[in-house]
Amino acid sequence: LSVDARLAALLLERMGVDQVINEKQSVLAAELGTAREIITRHLSAWQKKGYLETRRGSILIRDIESIAAIAM
Repeated sequence: LSVDARLAALLLERMGVDQVINEKQSVLAAELGTAREIITRHLSAWQKKGYLETRRGSILIRDIESIAAIAM
């Protein structure tokens, strides 16, 4: 699977009932075996599309369906 598909799947797996992932981007990158910059690039692109919102130390999923489609 591509990094974006694996990242999307990890976000859905980690998401709480409030649609928030309380994890730093560096931790997500380490788990996926990639650089934090790569994770930041994907998250920034998805944020511009309105799929999610990045915050300091957390990520809020706004469009679960779109993230799920990327994970497929």
